[in-house]
This record gives sequence, C-alpha cells and structure tokens, in this order.
Amino acid sequence: MLKASHARPQPLIPAPEPDHTGAEVVARYKAPSAAGNIGAAGETAASGITATDGTFTVGPLYDDAQYEVVLSKPGTEFAAKSGGPDYVFSAKKLAQVHRVIRALY
Repeated sequence: MLKASHARPQPLIPAPEPDHTGAEVVARYKAPSAAGNIGAAGETAASGITATDGTFTVGPLYDDAQYEVVLSKPGTEFAAKSGGPDYVFSAKKLAQVHRVIRALY
C-alpha cells in the first residue's frame, strides 16, 4: 500500500527483474481511495506497457488506496519477488514446443 497523509494521484515506477520489454502492466484496486471512495475492488485503476529497460509507469494512482499489480506477456511468467519491495517482479521465459506435421501423399 502506498502511504501518505493526503490522497493525491502519483505514478508507480517499478521494474521486473530481469528486464522485460513489452509486458502489459495492470494496477487493480484492492481497496478504494478515501478521496471520494474512488475504485471498487478488482476494478482497473491504470495500465501500461514496460519500456525497453523493463521499467514501467502507471498512474496516476491514489496514495491512500491499495493496489494489486499484475504483469503479463505471452510466453513469460511473472511473479512478485518474495522478500523484496512492493511491485518488484521476477520473470521466467516459458519453453515453446513447435510441431511440424507433414502430409504424406
């Protein structure tokens, strides 16, 4: 949870490790902002795409709301790093299997 004494929009700028370009980033509300009761649980608050160095910026986000941040990219699995700061992810490239089927005439 981002903490502050007053609710105001702010950007979120973390990065997955190792760097991953072109992953979709979605920040969803876990709990609403007290500023006008903005954001129902599960509702998308902001979204973006990771940059060439793997970093991303989404926002503005309210600093008194709670968020869940999810990264996705075909062929890649992202997981929040345990024991690390909020919004730091590890990335694994998934294996691909290609099958070639030839017709016998």
